[in-house]
Amino acid sequence: MPEQIITENQRRLEANRNYSAKLSWKRKETIALRSQIREFIETNFGIDMPDTSALFRRLANCNQDFADAFENCGEIIRAYYTLGNFGESVGSLFVDDAGKPEVFTNAHLFSKNRIDPVWNWKKSKLIRSTYHRFLQESNIHEEFTPVHITFTVPHPDGLYKGKKFYARELIEHFNLLRKSPFWKHYVYAGEYGLEISGSEENGLHIHIHSLAFLYSPRLKRFRTLLQEYWKEDTGGTQVWIESLYVYKKGDNGQYITTMKDTAALTTFEQPDGTYISVPEGKVIIRKKFYITDEKKAIKQSDLPEDEKKKQILDLYTRSILECIKYHFKDESIKLADGNFNIFLINEILQNTKGKRLYSRYGAFYNEPDLNFNRFDKEDVSLNEANCSTVINPHTCQEVPIEETQIVIFKPESIHYSGKTSINPNIPFMHKLTVYELMQGRDIKEILKLLIQNKFKKRTKPITQDDT
Repeated sequence: MPEQIITENQRRLEANRNYSAKLSWKRKETIALRSQIREFIETNFGIDMPDTSALFRRLANCNQDFADAFENCGEIIRAYYTLGNFGESVGSLFVDDAGKPEVFTNAHLFSKNRIDPVWNWKKSKLIRSTYHRFLQESNIHEEFTPVHITFTVPHPDGLYKGKKFYARELIEHFNLLRKSPFWKHYVYAGEYGLEISGSEENGLHIHIHSLAFLYSPRLKRFRTLLQEYWKEDTGGTQVWIESLYVYKKGDNGQYITTMKDTAALTTFEQPDGTYISVPEGKVIIRKKFYITDEKKAIKQSDLPEDEKKKQILDLYTRSILECIKYHFKDESIKLADGNFNIFLINEILQNTKGKRLYSRYGAFYNEPDLNFNRFDKEDVSLNEANCSTVINPHTCQEVPIEETQIVIFKPESIHYSGKTSINPNIPFMHKLTVYELMQGRDIKEILKLLIQNKFKKRTKPITQDDT
């Protein structure tokens, strides 16, 4: 094969391996989340979770313990079963002469549940590509100044105006702000999302993250007016406005870091019986590289003009995704030990049912290209091959999909070496038994069967003779 074709095939193979490995890791997170939800429900209500959501609802009609669980945790129970109904992938299986198998992932069934780590990861990729295309076509980043704004309200002891869950009040304040003359004078367009963090001990911390495009690159006057308005309206002084930034990796492949004084305090008892609190010291954080400086460096470089434009576009795309990551990041619903904060997740789901946690404003409000809700309404099977061919991982040759062995498999059944290894995306402990061969059917047929049967527990593989 010509070298150019080999290079392109290698690129496609590496991209698919990277996707497949990330999918496997995220699926393991989803499985851990389901396990922790199950333990939470069974421990707090003294019941055993049945196999299906329908059976749980039937038991809730005749058993008080199940009824109490559904009344207090109905949304997280629904999420538990939804996460269990999805998660299978379809791919092309290749086996080398030594019997070593490897699959090229063609499609995956996504739950599209907002607490699913798999769907949040996939949605972030879709939003990134959407913004990249939108910036490329509109050049809005060249005309306006994007900033990241964070809003919160005073909530001593975890309460705002006596309420533990004050998301509606916060959004109402934000809506009123956007109607003010000064906001309309400074802000061209934007979007916002609600983030909820906290714990059972310290109460909830509800805040808004907003990506705003300003008419002017000068932030000082806007920052002053915004803080004055917010304080007068809510009593809050915590309004954070920051230019967009990106994180960068060094030659070692690790993110570049810096030292920062921590805001956390350690309290000590003194000999006289009084207490004193002192800073815990410094912490290591990722270093922020602001787009103003990065853009200047690109423009001053010796790169061709088309390459400069491409790098600047990628810079803005990365910085915007960093700004809006709060719409789909998992860190805010996790504990310090890495486990999921099931108490917090339940609070969020129970109190936000039917509520919009994300929206756009200004010139973005009716912009169809930024309507991310369409991702939730589209087909749950999002094709990863994106063409009629796949790459044989053993020979690096391009092969028509219809000429390959199509299989159903669970991504979490395939194990990878991990992010710190030399080849983190090449599978190991790969067994043929993790695959379900699907002879005589194309991918669309298989996906249709999987979707039709997603609420039914299959006791045997789907074969060519099944109807």
